[in-house]
Amino acid sequence: NRSCDKEMEPGLTFKSTVNPHPNFFKSSLPSFPVFFLLFFGVGAIVVGSLTWVGLLETAWIQVLLLSIFSIGSLVLFRRTLLDKLMNEELEGHVTTITDEVGTALEDIPPGGTGQVELRGTGWRGHNEGDAPIEKGQQCSVERVRGVALHVKGI
Repeated sequence: NRSCDKEMEPGLTFKSTVNPHPNFFKSSLPSFPVFFLLFFGVGAIVVGSLTWVGLLETAWIQVLLLSIFSIGSLVLFRRTLLDKLMNEELEGHVTTITDEVGTALEDIPPGGTGQVELRGTGWRGHNEGDAPIEKGQQCSVERVRGVALHVKGI
């Protein structure tokens, strides 16, 4: 939240405030129209290539095939592309730290949450064990969920 106060005339003040939307930087998924236009672009490239080669000459067949290829690619490849773009659990990247040992930066009660250091970085750690984890105690990473480590004391 940034603001800028400027005095326009004596006694009049202009105030400008910039408040970015909370999810402004959160979305990595292309916006709705762009995502669907991608599939129509694929259809246009296929129909354009067929027309350039000389296989398609009439406009109504070009429009028909553009629709068929675009909707067909949307139906066939949408789920696969969404899965690759979303990658919610980040499998294969963050989950490789399972079974590694970190250090509690604060006391973490059973079922509670606190800070854990692993590989020199502070993480949010959730204690899955039955015993509390004390500050400075080592703990093993049982699983990763989002950006939180689920740990047990050693």
